[in-house]
Amino acid sequence: MKKFFILFILVFSIIISGCSGLSLLSETEDDREETEKTEETEEIEETEATELTEVTETQKETKPQQTTESSAEIPSVPTTSDLLIVEALYEDSYTDPDDGVVIFEGFVQSITVELPGYEEVVSRMNEVLDLLRDESIASVGVTREDAISMYDEFGSEGMVGPNVWETTIAPAIISDRIVCFYVGHYMYYGGAHGGYYAETYTFDVQTGEVLSLEAICEDKDGFEAFIFEQIISQIEAVPEEESMYFPEYETSVGEAFSRAIWEFAEIEGEMTFYVTYQQYDLAPYAAGMPGFAIPLSDCVTYFNTYGQSLVEDIV
Repeated sequence: MKKFFILFILVFSIIISGCSGLSLLSETEDDREETEKTEETEEIEETEATELTEVTETQKETKPQQTTESSAEIPSVPTTSDLLIVEALYEDSYTDPDDGVVIFEGFVQSITVELPGYEEVVSRMNEVLDLLRDESIASVGVTREDAISMYDEFGSEGMVGPNVWETTIAPAIISDRIVCFYVGHYMYYGGAHGGYYAETYTFDVQTGEVLSLEAICEDKDGFEAFIFEQIISQIEAVPEEESMYFPEYETSVGEAFSRAIWEFAEIEGEMTFYVTYQQYDLAPYAAGMPGFAIPLSDCVTYFNTYGQSLVEDIV
């Protein structure tokens, strides 16, 4: 019995040892498999990381570099400081070949403008100025022929001096954007005195266009009504003993306004909307050409957005 018990213990120990060895073997094999899987995973991750790095590097190489484009230059606008004014003079005269009497004298002062880089603007301005020159030269020619014809018919009897046509032009820079040309025509056909007629051409140098009340006013009729009131008020402020205005001046102010000229002019340090009437429209020759200054600051409320932008730096 004792031998049997010892044998039983021996067999049981062998069995237990075998199971333990199997368990240890299984654990070792499992560990080996996990290690191999871990190594494979790490290799895969390293491979993927390497591939990702290569792709990323490739992308960096093929991706076009962002270039910072230089901001486009804002086109500058022309100003009167860029304006070049070129003057020219046309002269003509006629002396009778038989008796040496000077029958006619005339000249035309003309202007053209240059604005480097703004040919379209210059073209518009010079189209107006060239037409003015050509019409004035044509008037010189007509006056010359009339003088010759009169002299051939009547001789020098009663002739005080030669017939005359003179055109002068004077530029005035009003602001960086506005230039005005004052044009005067003097003509003499004999008699006690000659005559005078004036024009003004006010340009926006950014467009080359001549300004008109229609272009700058929100309500042209309303603005003209305001101007007429101001002019009549100024006429009535003249003492009666000094006034040379015709009695019907109240109606003439409006009726003759289409022949009057207007401009922006600085009077006694204040910028004004200045209106000048032609000879004989409001008063006799001795009164000259009556002029009326209305503060520009009182006028801008009648201007549209464009008109206000023109004068915003001079009001």
